[in-house]
Amino acid sequence: MAYGNEIKVASIVENWLFDIAGTSSTTLRLSFADCTVSSNFYYGAILNKPSIRESINLSSSTAKTSNVSITIPDFQYNDGLISEILFGGSIYFINQNVTVKSMINSETPNVIGYFKVSSISRDSDKITIEMLTFNPFSNIELPTNKTSKNNYVPIQYGNYTKNANTTYSSPQFTQDLTSVDYFPAPYHQSRGGEEQFTTSIADITTNAELAFYDKNLDTFIPFGDVISNTNSSFADHFYSTTDSDFTRSFKYRPTEVTDHHNAWTNEDDVLDNNTGNYAQFAQALSSGTEGITIIKANTDIDYIFPKPKGIPKDLVLTVKFSSSHVVQNLTTSEYSSRIYIDWTGTGDSFELVETKTASTSGFVTTTYTKTYASIGDDGEELDINFPETIKIAIGYTAVNSSGTYNGTTDTKIRITEVSSKARVVSEEGDIEFAYCGGDGLPATGWELVDGGSTGLAITKIHEAHRDMLYRFADITADTSTIDGWTDLASSKSAWLIRYWLLDVKSLKSILNQLQYEGGFIFRFKRGNTAEPQYIHIKNSYSSSDYTITKADISNPTVTLTNYKDLQTRSDINYNKYPTGKRYEKGVRASSSTTRTNYGINAKENISDISLDAYVAPTIDAYTSSVLVENANNNDDFFAYYHNIHGEPKVEVSANLINPKFFNLDIGDIIDFSNMYPEKIFAKSFTNVAFMVTSITRTLGVLKFKAREIGTIS
Repeated sequence: MAYGNEIKVASIVENWLFDIAGTSSTTLRLSFADCTVSSNFYYGAILNKPSIRESINLSSSTAKTSNVSITIPDFQYNDGLISEILFGGSIYFINQNVTVKSMINSETPNVIGYFKVSSISRDSDKITIEMLTFNPFSNIELPTNKTSKNNYVPIQYGNYTKNANTTYSSPQFTQDLTSVDYFPAPYHQSRGGEEQFTTSIADITTNAELAFYDKNLDTFIPFGDVISNTNSSFADHFYSTTDSDFTRSFKYRPTEVTDHHNAWTNEDDVLDNNTGNYAQFAQALSSGTEGITIIKANTDIDYIFPKPKGIPKDLVLTVKFSSSHVVQNLTTSEYSSRIYIDWTGTGDSFELVETKTASTSGFVTTTYTKTYASIGDDGEELDINFPETIKIAIGYTAVNSSGTYNGTTDTKIRITEVSSKARVVSEEGDIEFAYCGGDGLPATGWELVDGGSTGLAITKIHEAHRDMLYRFADITADTSTIDGWTDLASSKSAWLIRYWLLDVKSLKSILNQLQYEGGFIFRFKRGNTAEPQYIHIKNSYSSSDYTITKADISNPTVTLTNYKDLQTRSDINYNKYPTGKRYEKGVRASSSTTRTNYGINAKENISDISLDAYVAPTIDAYTSSVLVENANNNDDFFAYYHNIHGEPKVEVSANLINPKFFNLDIGDIIDFSNMYPEKIFAKSFTNVAFMVTSITRTLGVLKFKAREIGTIS
């Protein structure tokens, strides 16, 4: 509720009314001066001059409201002393609600604050009542649900993407398993021949297959059994399963190559995921040449494999060749090309796998494999090892034995694939976490105003913030009634989240984290939980809420934000890795303009920022050719906060002496006209947009601070 016409008059008298609720439908009514409002009498017994201060911090995206205390004498209240009513009797006031109202000239009171009684104290003749700002989520910790093993059930938000399912009969290459958009699922229990991993407090109906993170391959490999939905242990505990051996099957390529004699070209091409690439050995015999002989000891090349985690149970090594042999005027005794493979990689166990003695038509593909099994023909358990190296070599002979020397050859041998197919298991207890690619919590019970609907995964940072308030703190206001929500949803429609919570944290700290990473501030207006508000800096402003002149204020102070608070270059890590130990993306973003203008050295003024929830938009590095000063505020995380502390900003503080501005509130946009001094140093006040960041109310006085945030155009 805002002030009405009473603040538009030339002279005002203000009184504050304190409604202190107690049990048994009792309300204590205190004020600065005796008055009666709606048949309720307020005792004018307050001796001190309390103040109510509200503020927001744009740099940290947090809001704060001060506590309040009043001092009263121990006076006669109805039938007894006020001290005997406040504590020790049958009525309880501790932790009860306090509503503070401002009444101007006997008009309808306007609420200026909501609090709760925190403590009561007294000295010989005065009583002090301390009141704290009420925060409905200040004493809530998440997660709240536990499994039957007394472990917490994780919470996650965002859109996740699983890798394609892979089996031994139809394996995927690890290089095709590119998604890292998983969340961790802690081990729950072994039951009925399956291993259960706790996924969420909500059912995941699709894409809930679990994956194993192989840190040696840096890949999330789906387990072999395919279960696409979760199961429920009991209410609000869902889990996904895999078999008791944690079986996974896949193909993988070597990651290193050593050409010992520079006999090959494009050796690295065999390592990549392009099946059209190859390493090549080429040799030719020209007419008139007597002959060439090359032995395998001068052509050997090593392909070196990483070692996957786990125990191999089945293994197939594969080498594919594509070769062409153009031979003219040479007999089979004069021409021979030979391919050798040493599957052990030692060089002591070469096998001759292919010999060509005559021309072939075009390139001919051949495949050679080596199979290892953990169970022998007699049923005996065998130990097998992951390959470390496969060694390949070529032998080549081309000899013109006739005196005319008119024989020629053009030999090309290409390695098109070197790979290993493995079925791998682990022992129970070796795996603390599996990883799930199913989506996070769905929206439920509140309306999305930017195209979403109930039941769809919550994918945006501000939506996750709103959902936490609804789901865990019972703040059930419809989004259409939340001040600032519609503008925020429009500005931040591309600000996406992937966030999971395994360990206990306070809900307040989580909400503050999302506010910072999402570039917005949440508060309750005047501390009223029925009036939630979202504040953010928009890309542009066409007008202000109020225009203030020098006649409306007293004691104005114009300052610049401190140089030490500038953040002109940031090393930003984001897209948190599911294992929690690193980030998928990192960027050094900077403002070259500010750093040049203020002579900031190359190694100075660099902040390190890690974002655990933010995944999009992609954060630009903002080089000198793409200036952050030309970006929209909400283009990405760095652009948003650069507008706040990327260069010195103007702050104006003053006392409002024109009561018509008593409706001024945190987050309001103001501009200044006809000011004294006329300019902000050399800068004009004209069309500069300021956001109100601090308000302090005392009886009859309103002080404010406003910070420059952009322009009005």
